[in-house]
Order: sequence, then structure tokens, then C-alpha cells
Amino acid sequence: MEHIRIDEGIKRGAKAKLTPMRRPKEGKGWTIPEDLDPDAVLREYLSSGKTSGIAKRHGVYRGALTRWLQKVRPAQWKEVQVIRALCTKEDGTEEIYDSASALQLSRARELRRAGEWDLERLSPDYAPKQEIAITIPELVLRFGQRPAALAQPNPIIDLPADAVQREGEETK
Repeated sequence: MEHIRIDEGIKRGAKAKLTPMRRPKEGKGWTIPEDLDPDAVLREYLSSGKTSGIAKRHGVYRGALTRWLQKVRPAQWKEVQVIRALCTKEDGTEEIYDSASALQLSRARELRRAGEWDLERLSPDYAPKQEIAITIPELVLRFGQRPAALAQPNPIIDLPADAVQREGEETK
């Protein structure tokens, strides 16, 4: 009996066939009702939360609702997205303070990071500053005067005009 595996007695049935997921095509679910008010949907989006729930209540797909709002009210849609990102960031910060376990703390940090990431991409006020400051020292040379640093003759940096002429005459 020791040589028989423990799982040999488990009867196994045929494997279930997986059906490939089909993408929905234009038509039902992708068509926005004509009586749907975009401003009301935006207010609902700010108050209730999930886009999928709002879309389900109106009988459309979430992608269709998002695409429609972005086309119909682009500035308002972006403003609503910024407000939601701010709320997400604030929720994460509050949860950090209230977390009682490491799991809650980790979730809160991820929530805050997600809000910050969205804010960086949506709002120019929160975008990282990408400035490069280059200072170039000003070098002033006057003809007939040599700065103290250039007191030694250096043919690469500074050649007096008469020295250049003398070199030209010597090569002839």
C-alpha cells in the first residue's frame, strides 16, 4: 500500500472547455441613449464612485460611457478626474493614519500612490518640475590686456594678433 499515491483514488472528470472571450461590437451597450444628460452623469460620477456602476444603471458599457463623456465634455471630464484623484490621495493619507495592521498600511500607501500618479498626469499643478539650470561664467577679454590667469603664454587659449601674424610669416 505504501507504493500507491494518495491522489490515484480521486476520480477526475473531463476538463471544461474554455470559450474565448469575445469583444463586444458596436450596438447594444455601446450606444448612448439620446436623453442621457452628460452633466448629470458627471455629478453622479463625483458622488457615487465607480464608473461601472453608473454605466450599468444607464444600460451601457463602461468604456462607451467614458468615451462619450470624454468627447462631449472634455474639460469637465478632466476636472472630475482631477477631483477624484485628489479624493483618492486624501483617502489613502487618512487610511495611513488609521491603519491597524501592515496589510491596511500597505493598501493605504498604494491608494495614496495611485492618487498621486493620477494627479501628476492630469494636473499641471502636481506635475514634477523638470527644470535644468545651467550657469555659464562670463569671460571678458579686452584687447591689449591679459588676465592674470592667462599670464603664461598659451597658444590654444589666447594668441595676440601680432603672434598670429608672426607664425604666418615664419611658414612662408
